[in-house]
Amino acid sequence: NACSEQLLDPWGQCTLGHANWATLPLDLKEAEKEAELRGYYISWFLENVVTKQIIDKRSPLPESEYKIKSLRRIGQGFTGLADYLSIKGVAYDGPEGAVIAELLTKAMTTGAYRRSIEAGAERGNYEAFDKEKLLNSLFIQNMISDGVIPEDFKTMRNVCNTTVAPVGTGNLMVQGWGNGVEPGIGFVYWRRTRVS
Repeated sequence: NACSEQLLDPWGQCTLGHANWATLPLDLKEAEKEAELRGYYISWFLENVVTKQIIDKRSPLPESEYKIKSLRRIGQGFTGLADYLSIKGVAYDGPEGAVIAELLTKAMTTGAYRRSIEAGAERGNYEAFDKEKLLNSLFIQNMISDGVIPEDFKTMRNVCNTTVAPVGTGNLMVQGWGNGVEPGIGFVYWRRTRVS
Protein backbone atom coordinates (compact mmCIF):
# COMPACT_ATOMS: atom_id res chain seq x y z
CA ASN A 1 0.00 0.00 0.00
CA ALA A 2 1.62 3.20 -1.12
CA CYS A 3 -1.26 5.56 -0.33
CA SER A 4 -3.10 6.71 2.77
CA GLU A 5 -4.15 3.63 4.77
CA GLN A 6 -1.28 4.39 7.14
CA LEU A 7 0.89 7.41 7.62
CA LEU A 8 4.10 6.09 6.11
CA ASP A 9 7.61 7.43 6.04
CA PRO A 10 9.06 8.46 2.65
CA TRP A 11 9.28 5.45 0.32
CA GLY A 12 7.56 3.34 2.96
CA GLN A 13 5.21 0.51 2.08
CA CYS A 14 2.76 -1.59 4.01
CA THR A 15 1.38 -4.98 3.00
CA LEU A 16 -2.28 -4.98 4.06
CA GLY A 17 -4.77 -7.72 4.83
CA HIS A 18 -8.06 -7.84 6.70
CA ALA A 19 -10.20 -10.38 8.55
CA ASN A 20 -13.97 -10.39 8.23
CA TRP A 21 -15.30 -9.98 11.74
CA ALA A 22 -18.89 -10.30 10.59
CA THR A 23 -18.30 -14.06 10.61
CA LEU A 24 -17.00 -14.28 14.19
CA PRO A 25 -18.87 -16.51 16.68
CA LEU A 26 -21.62 -14.72 18.58
CA ASP A 27 -20.29 -15.95 21.92
CA LEU A 28 -17.84 -13.21 22.89
CA LYS A 29 -15.24 -15.52 24.48
CA GLU A 30 -15.24 -17.66 21.34
CA ALA A 31 -15.07 -14.51 19.18
CA GLU A 32 -12.00 -13.32 21.12
CA LYS A 33 -10.25 -16.67 20.59
CA GLU A 34 -11.11 -16.58 16.89
CA ALA A 35 -9.96 -12.95 16.48
CA GLU A 36 -6.62 -13.83 18.10
CA LEU A 37 -6.24 -16.90 15.88
CA ARG A 38 -7.03 -14.88 12.76
CA GLY A 39 -4.57 -12.20 13.89
CA TYR A 40 -1.88 -14.84 14.25
CA TYR A 41 -2.41 -16.44 10.84
CA ILE A 42 -2.93 -13.20 8.93
CA SER A 43 0.37 -11.95 10.37
CA TRP A 44 2.03 -15.15 9.18
CA PHE A 45 0.49 -14.80 5.72
CA LEU A 46 1.41 -11.12 5.29
CA GLU A 47 4.98 -11.79 6.46
CA ASN A 48 5.27 -14.38 3.69
CA VAL A 49 3.90 -11.88 1.17
CA VAL A 50 6.64 -9.42 2.18
CA THR A 51 9.28 -12.15 1.84
CA LYS A 52 7.98 -13.07 -1.62
CA GLN A 53 8.01 -9.40 -2.65
CA ILE A 54 11.67 -9.15 -1.59
CA ILE A 55 12.67 -12.40 -3.31
CA ASP A 56 10.92 -11.43 -6.55
CA LYS A 57 12.35 -7.87 -6.41
CA ARG A 58 8.88 -6.36 -6.80
CA SER A 59 9.64 -2.98 -5.24
CA PRO A 60 9.37 -0.28 -7.90
CA LEU A 61 12.31 1.81 -6.67
CA PRO A 62 15.56 1.13 -4.77
CA GLU A 63 14.39 3.38 -1.93
CA SER A 64 11.18 1.39 -1.47
CA GLU A 65 13.11 -1.89 -1.66
CA TYR A 66 15.39 -0.65 1.13
CA LYS A 67 12.37 0.30 3.26
CA ILE A 68 10.59 -3.00 2.85
CA LYS A 69 13.74 -4.95 3.72
CA SER A 70 14.66 -2.80 6.72
CA LEU A 71 11.15 -2.55 8.22
CA ARG A 72 9.04 -5.43 6.80
CA ARG A 73 5.91 -3.40 7.63
CA ILE A 74 2.63 -5.29 7.55
CA GLY A 75 -0.80 -4.02 8.49
CA GLN A 76 -3.56 -6.41 9.25
CA GLY A 77 -6.92 -5.11 10.18
CA PHE A 78 -10.53 -6.08 10.10
CA THR A 79 -13.78 -5.42 8.37
CA GLY A 80 -17.35 -6.25 9.34
CA LEU A 81 -17.23 -4.81 12.87
CA ALA A 82 -20.49 -2.93 12.40
CA ASP A 83 -22.08 -6.04 10.91
CA TYR A 84 -20.91 -8.19 13.82
CA LEU A 85 -22.34 -5.75 16.36
CA SER A 86 -25.60 -5.55 14.42
CA ILE A 87 -25.92 -9.34 14.34
CA LYS A 88 -25.37 -9.38 18.11
CA GLY A 89 -27.99 -6.63 18.55
CA VAL A 90 -25.45 -4.19 19.97
CA ALA A 91 -25.42 -0.50 19.11
CA TYR A 92 -22.29 0.52 17.19
CA ASP A 93 -22.07 3.83 19.03
CA GLY A 94 -22.91 2.51 22.50
CA PRO A 95 -20.71 1.54 25.44
CA GLU A 96 -21.18 -2.21 24.85
CA GLY A 97 -20.10 -1.80 21.23
CA ALA A 98 -16.95 0.01 22.36
CA VAL A 99 -16.12 -2.74 24.87
CA ILE A 100 -16.57 -5.46 22.23
CA ALA A 101 -14.46 -3.54 19.70
CA GLU A 102 -11.69 -3.13 22.28
CA LEU A 103 -11.75 -6.84 23.26
CA LEU A 104 -11.64 -8.04 19.66
CA THR A 105 -8.96 -5.55 18.62
CA LYS A 106 -6.78 -6.51 21.58
CA ALA A 107 -7.23 -10.20 20.71
CA MET A 108 -6.29 -9.61 17.05
CA THR A 109 -3.26 -7.54 18.06
CA THR A 110 -2.14 -10.20 20.54
CA GLY A 111 -2.20 -12.85 17.82
CA ALA A 112 -0.46 -10.61 15.31
CA TYR A 113 2.40 -9.60 17.58
CA ARG A 114 2.78 -13.12 19.01
CA ARG A 115 3.40 -14.37 15.47
CA SER A 116 5.78 -11.50 14.68
CA ILE A 117 7.82 -12.29 17.81
CA GLU A 118 7.89 -16.00 16.87
CA ALA A 119 8.83 -15.19 13.27
CA GLY A 120 11.62 -12.93 14.50
CA ALA A 121 13.04 -15.86 16.49
CA GLU A 122 12.67 -18.22 13.52
CA ARG A 123 13.73 -15.98 10.63
CA GLY A 124 15.42 -12.98 12.21
CA ASN A 125 14.33 -9.49 13.19
CA TYR A 126 13.56 -6.78 10.69
CA GLU A 127 16.85 -5.11 9.79
CA ALA A 128 16.19 -1.85 11.66
CA PHE A 129 15.11 -3.65 14.88
CA ASP A 130 16.21 -1.75 17.98
CA LYS A 131 14.59 -3.00 21.19
CA GLU A 132 15.64 0.07 23.16
CA LYS A 133 13.82 2.35 20.72
CA LEU A 134 10.79 0.07 20.77
CA LEU A 135 10.68 0.13 24.57
CA ASN A 136 10.63 3.95 24.43
CA SER A 137 7.51 3.82 22.24
CA LEU A 138 4.30 4.61 24.13
CA PHE A 139 2.47 2.15 21.84
CA ILE A 140 4.82 -0.70 22.82
CA GLN A 141 4.71 0.35 26.49
CA ASN A 142 0.90 0.18 26.40
CA MET A 143 0.95 -3.22 24.71
CA ILE A 144 3.31 -4.53 27.39
CA SER A 145 1.18 -3.14 30.24
CA ASP A 146 -1.97 -4.59 28.61
CA GLY A 147 -0.34 -8.01 28.33
CA VAL A 148 -0.41 -8.05 24.54
CA ILE A 149 3.33 -8.64 24.27
CA PRO A 150 5.79 -9.78 26.96
CA GLU A 151 8.16 -7.22 28.44
CA ASP A 152 11.12 -9.51 27.82
CA PHE A 153 10.55 -9.90 24.07
CA LYS A 154 13.82 -10.22 22.17
CA THR A 155 12.66 -10.51 18.59
CA MET A 156 10.20 -8.94 16.18
CA ARG A 157 9.91 -9.70 12.49
CA ASN A 158 7.87 -6.64 11.50
CA VAL A 159 8.12 -3.03 12.61
CA CYS A 160 4.33 -2.76 12.45
CA ASN A 161 1.75 -5.55 12.46
CA THR A 162 -1.71 -3.98 12.63
CA THR A 163 -3.69 -1.13 11.17
CA VAL A 164 -7.33 -0.13 11.11
CA ALA A 165 -8.30 0.96 7.63
CA PRO A 166 -11.89 1.62 6.49
CA VAL A 167 -11.71 -1.37 4.07
CA GLY A 168 -14.71 -0.18 2.07
CA THR A 169 -12.93 -0.65 -1.25
CA GLY A 170 -11.63 -4.03 -0.12
CA ASN A 171 -15.19 -5.16 0.51
CA LEU A 172 -16.27 -4.02 -2.93
CA MET A 173 -13.30 -5.72 -4.61
CA VAL A 174 -14.20 -9.14 -3.27
CA GLN A 175 -17.92 -8.45 -3.30
CA GLY A 176 -17.66 -9.01 0.40
CA TRP A 177 -20.07 -8.67 3.16
CA GLY A 178 -20.43 -5.52 5.09
CA ASN A 179 -19.58 -1.88 5.21
CA GLY A 180 -16.00 -2.04 6.35
CA VAL A 181 -15.35 -0.70 9.84
CA GLU A 182 -18.14 1.85 9.77
CA PRO A 183 -21.87 1.14 10.20
CA GLY A 184 -24.11 1.23 7.16
CA ILE A 185 -25.59 4.66 6.59
CA GLY A 186 -28.28 3.59 4.16
CA PHE A 187 -30.02 0.36 3.36
CA VAL A 188 -30.36 1.25 -0.31
CA TYR A 189 -28.11 3.34 -2.49
CA TRP A 190 -27.26 3.78 -6.15
CA ARG A 191 -23.68 3.47 -7.22
CA ARG A 192 -22.70 5.21 -10.43
CA THR A 193 -19.40 4.67 -12.14
CA ARG A 194 -17.86 6.29 -15.14
CA VAL A 195 -16.45 4.07 -17.83
CA SER A 196 -14.11 5.63 -20.36
